[in-house]
Amino acid sequence: MAVLEAVKLLQDLGHTVEEVDLPYQKEVLTKHFFFMVVSEVAAEIEHVTKLRGKKTPDINDFEITTWLIGQLGNQFSGKQYAQAKRGWHDLAVDMANFHLNYDFLLTPTLSRPPVTIGELKTKPMEETLFKAVSQVGLIGMVKNSSIIDEMALRSYNYLPFTPIANMTGQPSMSVPLHWQQGTNLPVGVMFTGRMCEETLLLQLANQLEQAKPWFDKMAM
Repeated sequence: MAVLEAVKLLQDLGHTVEEVDLPYQKEVLTKHFFFMVVSEVAAEIEHVTKLRGKKTPDINDFEITTWLIGQLGNQFSGKQYAQAKRGWHDLAVDMANFHLNYDFLLTPTLSRPPVTIGELKTKPMEETLFKAVSQVGLIGMVKNSSIIDEMALRSYNYLPFTPIANMTGQPSMSVPLHWQQGTNLPVGVMFTGRMCEETLLLQLANQLEQAKPWFDKMAM
């Protein structure tokens, strides 16, 4: 609904809008994005530990999910990290090719309306398992299990469109052009533009806000 309304508004403003397939494969993006996240978290845990003047990380200093993600990141090699970085590069090339023909990629910001507080929190059963696995040093078991796939899929299913801009470094914006009935919560649509063309993106934002202002909107 939000995207269709945005399409109609864009057409009324004189823009040409075409429906096309996503210029990247979801499975490739999910795999590389999750791999890079766990690796970066592992490095961040080490950094925070040093800032706190400790020699080794302590599980009690971090939320259990953060700790588990960091421990997973420690399981991968430098070669695998380099391969994931190459995958990021390939995604950037795919997006650059897409923008040879299109100024923007328009998608939903999220795959569903805003979630309730705590809805994405780690489930009690998962948290118990994570603590047990981390404490007995069986993190490799989790690495090779379906649990990781389920964690990645759960996160991706809620925000399938935002990671591509994070990975490629392209300018991107979420614009509240639709408001949910009943709650009046904003439902964003996302525009992703060419590398280093933030000016064009801001010009579009200005045009959209003038055509459909949202400064006076409030959730109920």
